[in-house]
Amino acid sequence: MRALTVAALGLTLGAGMISAHDAADAQIMGRGDVDPFVRVHLNGDPIFGIGYASSERVSPGVYRVEFERDVLTCSTYLSVRDQAADVDGYADVWTADPHAVWVATWRDLAGGGRESLSVAFDIALRCSPPVDSRAEAAR
Repeated sequence: MRALTVAALGLTLGAGMISAHDAADAQIMGRGDVDPFVRVHLNGDPIFGIGYASSERVSPGVYRVEFERDVLTCSTYLSVRDQAADVDGYADVWTADPHAVWVATWRDLAGGGRESLSVAFDIALRCSPPVDSRAEAAR
């Protein structure tokens, strides 16, 4: 199983569970805020995380994860948790919904092409402070 590391906090998802209590400790000892992350079951249900609002499977291999904050200034880190199936994934921030991240997971077929495949995954965000558009416009 590949592990996903959130370097700013030194937390590892995938190799072990992170409780809300552990993340709260990291918040107290770290930067003063915790970037959002969530572990999502293959059916789209969230298993655990911090700073997420909801997650759902839209169709096989396509998920929508909604976060509590605006994610337009965030980088996404995705780790697919079913390595035995040789599955790849991709996460993208959808600008029409600034709180949503869309995730697609698939398996490459031997004869070419791809097959959408629902699998569990971890997604973490590394976020910059939101840009104040009024301050930017005044410059």
